[in-house]
Amino acid sequence: MKIVVDQSQFHSGLQMAYRAIAGGTAHPILTGVLLTAQEGILHLSATDLEKSIEAVIPAAVAMPGSLVLPGREFSEIVSRIPGGDIEISAPDDRHQAVVTWRASEFVLNGYPADQFPSLPSAAGSRGYSVPASDLGNALSSTVFAASNDDAMPIISGVRLRVGDGVIQATATDGYRIAVSEIEAQTATGDVMEVAIPRKSINDLIRVLSSAGSDEEATLALADNHAFFELPGGVKFSTLILEGQYPDVLSMVPAPADYQTRALFDRGEFAGATARTALLAEDHRGAKPIQLHVKEDRLILKASSAELGEAYDEISAEVAGPNVDILFQARYLIEGIRAIGRDRVVFHLDDAEGAARLQGEDDEGFYYVVLPMKPRS
Repeated sequence: MKIVVDQSQFHSGLQMAYRAIAGGTAHPILTGVLLTAQEGILHLSATDLEKSIEAVIPAAVAMPGSLVLPGREFSEIVSRIPGGDIEISAPDDRHQAVVTWRASEFVLNGYPADQFPSLPSAAGSRGYSVPASDLGNALSSTVFAASNDDAMPIISGVRLRVGDGVIQATATDGYRIAVSEIEAQTATGDVMEVAIPRKSINDLIRVLSSAGSDEEATLALADNHAFFELPGGVKFSTLILEGQYPDVLSMVPAPADYQTRALFDRGEFAGATARTALLAEDHRGAKPIQLHVKEDRLILKASSAELGEAYDEISAEVAGPNVDILFQARYLIEGIRAIGRDRVVFHLDDAEGAARLQGEDDEGFYYVVLPMKPRS
């Protein structure tokens, strides 16, 4: 293999692939990046056997070939080259690459390409197109609600349901649910759903951010993998979680079924919640906030025997009976942060029923949260 690549493009591609490199593995080759040069293109691939990433950059290819190089060290070297062209040559008879830039030369020992695991293929899977920015927003606004409890691994991921022109992302930890829906080019009536691990979703969000979001992304689903083709020719694949995702949405009331509706400014509520939480008693990581929904305001209260008491209020347009309800502060803060509108609608029933938050006139995202039970 003998190629010449631009440092900036090379560094970006390496950084993209590096997100899939395995850490602390007993298989050294999984800490490497596979370089495959052919016909003016360099493919950069990495995998930890759960997820895989392939980036593509232009290259002047004098001699095609492939080689696996140590990911961390190689990426660090390239990142410290200030710019210009980088030449990489690797003799066929040695698993070693010579990296040159101006008068600098680095020799890196690598691994034969035929020892690198085969990456999964989306061949034969149906693809669904969606704006990359919409996909990133849908995943970002739901993944935070996925469970961290290994006892129920199926809800430690985000469920993607694809069909009828919509991609729906859902996440829950058993105490709250975040749901986002985006329009997509799908076949009517052709419905598929998978649950993708939380870690893979977070990595995909970062890759989407790095790849740019002004173009279309393609999602394809298979029996045990989900495949994403992203702007810039980046390919991301991940194993899916085994098991049946619970039908949590069947338990969520429609907005019209709630008795009380409060409309208020998102920023004011976020500020009041964050301030009140500072003086909330910490009960094994849960900080309760008492919310009082009155005729024209929301009142937030919290107290701590050690720190003191908090009282905050904001104005609101309230329709329906007054409600006094107790929430975990973090659940309110994270839910309000995920809403992308300036004004928020809060639907409530009583102190025991699940509440629902969503942006005003926003049918694309909603957040459902269960109240806390008062301590006896």
